[in-house]
Amino acid sequence: MLLLREFLTRIEMKVLKVVLSSMILLAQLSCSKGVGEASSKETKEEKKEAYFSYEFNDGADTLVVNVNKTPEKAVLFSHFMTEMFLALGLGDKIVVATEEGPILPEFKEAYDKIPVRLKGHHAIYSKEEFLLSGVDFVSGWDSAIKAETTGTPQELIDKGIYPFIAKAVRDNETLETVYEDFYTLGKIFKVEKNAEKVHFWLFEGFFKRKKGRFRRNFEIFRVIVEWLSSDCQEGVYQQLCNDCRRVRLHLDDISKTFL
Repeated sequence: MLLLREFLTRIEMKVLKVVLSSMILLAQLSCSKGVGEASSKETKEEKKEAYFSYEFNDGADTLVVNVNKTPEKAVLFSHFMTEMFLALGLGDKIVVATEEGPILPEFKEAYDKIPVRLKGHHAIYSKEEFLLSGVDFVSGWDSAIKAETTGTPQELIDKGIYPFIAKAVRDNETLETVYEDFYTLGKIFKVEKNAEKVHFWLFEGFFKRKKGRFRRNFEIFRVIVEWLSSDCQEGVYQQLCNDCRRVRLHLDDISKTFL
């Protein structure tokens, strides 16, 4: 009887060891699978297709920036970029803004809600503070984005931080480059409709400022067209006279549309 009991005890111990070994192996496999899935998920996130690309150019480096996620925390080292963001309705995306003078009255309320507001041209902000802000988008003057203050443009891209320099800060800026900057920001932050509204707002303001001069010039133009189309002799200027007659037909439409 005693031998039988010892025999059964030994069998139970062997079975117990087998069961424990199996449980440990399953646990290891489960952990390995979990790590593999997490790693696979991270890889998929890294390889997520970009929904927009733009060119970064600070005068020293030219890089293609692929945007695969909408930025949530922007650090802006210039007054003009701060107001561009506010014009686009992106005040809630700004964690650090810069003020180099009075903010436009229509943006003042939104500006006052920004957590960190720097003052002065080329305001100083340490690299440690910059990275601790959780930033994923940075812009400003050319000199704002550099190794000592933010990291190089390539280092920023590698960290998932999008560097951006407006084309309007270049020496050959035009009204069209300003529009292009707004549209680029609109695509990065997925607020294209807001960019279109800003475009219209800028164009309307520009036209209103030029309207008085345009009206005076238009009246002079009308007199010349009326004269050439009604009292024009055959000869070398005949083609010009014919063109003026055609333009005359649309003078009232032009006046109604723009004046």
